[in-house]
Amino acid sequence: MLINVQRDAKIPKIRRFRFHDLQGFGYILKILPRMLLLALLLSYAALLYTNLCDTAGGSDSSGYLNYARRLSQGNLIERVKALDVFALREEFSDIFRPLGFTRNSARKDIIVPSYPAGMPLHMAAFAKLLGWAKGPFLVSPVASLLGLLLIYLLARQLGLSPLFSVFSSIILAAFPAYLFQSIQPMSDVLATSWIMAALLALTLSHRRIGWAFLAGASFGMSVLIRPGDVLLALAVLIILPKKPKTYLLFLAGAVPMGMFFLNMNHILYGGWFTTGYHSSIFFDLAAKNFPLRVQHYAYWLGVTLTPLIPAAWLMLASWRAIALKNRALLFFWFAPLFLFFCFYKPYEAWWYLRFFLPGIPALILSFLLVIQSMHTALIKKGNRRRSLPLVGYILSALLIGVVFLGEIRQVNKLGILAFDEGERIYKESCLRARREWPEKSIVLSFQMSGALTYYTDFIPCRYDWLDRKRFDDLRQRINREEYHWYALLFSFEEEAFHQRVSGEWVKIGFIKDVSYWQLVSDDFFP
Repeated sequence: MLINVQRDAKIPKIRRFRFHDLQGFGYILKILPRMLLLALLLSYAALLYTNLCDTAGGSDSSGYLNYARRLSQGNLIERVKALDVFALREEFSDIFRPLGFTRNSARKDIIVPSYPAGMPLHMAAFAKLLGWAKGPFLVSPVASLLGLLLIYLLARQLGLSPLFSVFSSIILAAFPAYLFQSIQPMSDVLATSWIMAALLALTLSHRRIGWAFLAGASFGMSVLIRPGDVLLALAVLIILPKKPKTYLLFLAGAVPMGMFFLNMNHILYGGWFTTGYHSSIFFDLAAKNFPLRVQHYAYWLGVTLTPLIPAAWLMLASWRAIALKNRALLFFWFAPLFLFFCFYKPYEAWWYLRFFLPGIPALILSFLLVIQSMHTALIKKGNRRRSLPLVGYILSALLIGVVFLGEIRQVNKLGILAFDEGERIYKESCLRARREWPEKSIVLSFQMSGALTYYTDFIPCRYDWLDRKRFDDLRQRINREEYHWYALLFSFEEEAFHQRVSGEWVKIGFIKDVSYWQLVSDDFFP
């Protein structure tokens, strides 16, 4: 069959392929940052869950968990059980006070939780919804994921592009201290997320005033979790819209949290402004601490974030391409926390960077704002030299890549994802003791005392509050009740333990670095 073709029919010209010819390609580019953010959140959630530390360990983690359990049971204030069981005087109270607890200033026979209420409140709520086996331990991972979303939204509000905003989430996710605190039952990541929620709500309140109420409630919750976050009040004031109604709405959200905080202090510790730390935190502040602390923290910030990020934050004050209000916000978001903790006594390990976590997003956002402004300046000059925009893309990718790879290197070097393996010993050793030892047992310990309180019903006894004379006095009184004496010790505690107690103690077992001991001789009742 022949097909006739008209000679004068116009044949369409073939033109070069261009990306914008594809329908929907522009839309894909538009949603690409959101797709990257979603992928990051899902991947990070899997990473956190598979490396989750679901153990009540030392003072901090066991302290929060014991507090949460007491909140759910409604017995925050409790007389020391051993005083009644053994008819002891109040002077023995401290011996039976586990880590994570303190005494009421008015009554020595009362022990109360020593930590702020914010984290335990979240733990108790999660336990109510998801059960005690996993619920309390999911607070930090959930807060961590929300923190990555919040820094992205804050970055957008501060003028970063969608892609650079995703980079802010990636850098925060890979920051060793953030990842380290995200996999364990600690309050630092939760406080960080709440302060970011407060600042995000304040930026939104410039367009809709009702956000100021949420900002106040979020800031109040942040302080309830970590009272030190009150140092960020100046950053809040900088970004708070200067309208009477906004101030009132902010206070309406914040004041109930503040009243709850003061009321809890009064009930638990006997004073409106007395915390579970009593006055110790102020005794731990000294000007002589500053030179060594500032070197220590500057070193570890440079190691874990690379020097690029702290340097960008320091440069920001004179970086006129960024709005003055944003520069002031980012400066006072981090500086007060850094200065305060440079005067604070505890500092020895790298993970004390957790003190600064609520302010770390300011460093990351400062870095990206500086990089983006440099990138934008190169693009504008690209009209004269076409190679400049390409240089901008390469330079931005290189700087961000250096930071990210530096963080990942430190995560691996510091063994952060192996943390759960070391902490698991607390749970394993306490559960074994619960299975093997009789119900009427007194367990001498120090580091393990908070975990013993969480996992067992034994009476924990702090050997670090004892000397041989006091221990002998205690043995005389307690042995009449036919209780058995045991000890649960880490290897680094054994020498101090044997210096403080008398009698013949025999090692009856061990798990890894934790040993089990039993008192087998009794000088008082042969």
